[in-house]
Amino acid sequence: MKQLLVVLALMAAVFMGCSTGGSTGGTSSNNNSNNNSTNTSPSNPANLPASGAVTTPSTLNGIFTAFNSIPNSDPVLTDLQNSVSTLGGSSSTSAIAPNPVARAFAKAFKTIKFPKGTSRNATVSSDITTQLNKIESDVTKFVNGPEANPLNESISLSGDSLSTYLTLTKATGTFAASITTSDGNEIANDGSNFKSAQGSAGLTLQVDLNSPPPSGSDFKYFTLQVSTGVTASVGEETVSGSVEPANLTFNYPAQSILLAVSFDNSGTGGKFILQGTLAAYNSTISGPVNNLGSSSQSSIVPNPAITLTIYNDANTVVGTYSWISLSKFETDLSNATS
Repeated sequence: MKQLLVVLALMAAVFMGCSTGGSTGGTSSNNNSNNNSTNTSPSNPANLPASGAVTTPSTLNGIFTAFNSIPNSDPVLTDLQNSVSTLGGSSSTSAIAPNPVARAFAKAFKTIKFPKGTSRNATVSSDITTQLNKIESDVTKFVNGPEANPLNESISLSGDSLSTYLTLTKATGTFAASITTSDGNEIANDGSNFKSAQGSAGLTLQVDLNSPPPSGSDFKYFTLQVSTGVTASVGEETVSGSVEPANLTFNYPAQSILLAVSFDNSGTGGKFILQGTLAAYNSTISGPVNNLGSSSQSSIVPNPAITLTIYNDANTVVGTYSWISLSKFETDLSNATS
């Protein structure tokens, strides 16, 4: 499942890369307008270029077997791998939980393994590294002194070159975090002066393959689009004479993720569109944070609606799958690629 997982990992890498900067990219910014994005929706297969495939599998196993057979040397796949690495991507799923839409995809690629030699991409825009490095510095200050150094960060990378063949057509994000203590000082070692903490994050992302795609690539089209966000807060509660962080509250706006790909691997391929959506919701878990168990955590992670549709070049549906259970989605993907 590696090839599909690399694609999905890019979403998590960009979302979480805001706090991991430190990449050593190139020196040019590329506002490349020759990407494959259009003003029409990529959820409509007619807006995706033909794959050129003679055979389009109708099953999960068939389409992913063909996709995962794309060679590691494919220039677009290599770019995707390097882009994940550039932005500090990881196969860990804990970083983006409890966001259920992101988790649905992240859980699917937690076993991702990059080929040897994958490294930070030297063609990434210097604007990306500059902004990420600034945020990394601010995060360090917050960690070392959160009460005195609240975070209020924004990042705008729209139009920047993510790699040789990929452009961040849209990429804006914000995140903030602050901690309040009862005496205005930094948190004591025993946490006795902790009062509350608040945080928020938001992301709008569109990663597109430049057009035309590079010669020798199996990819004919690629777009990844993400709209997500969250606000969270935690207060305090005195337990047996000790102050403990308690009463977690999460608020999520409506969220969506869309991945659309057109590819041809030795005559087998087609178009597939994977979408995940979640209605706005909020949740509160009462009691000390230290007492949270897996059942409590699952109560703030509702199931997203996930669909996968496979089309041939005539834009005829040859396979469609849907999930309203996150665990079933993960199991089906695992079984389809085992």
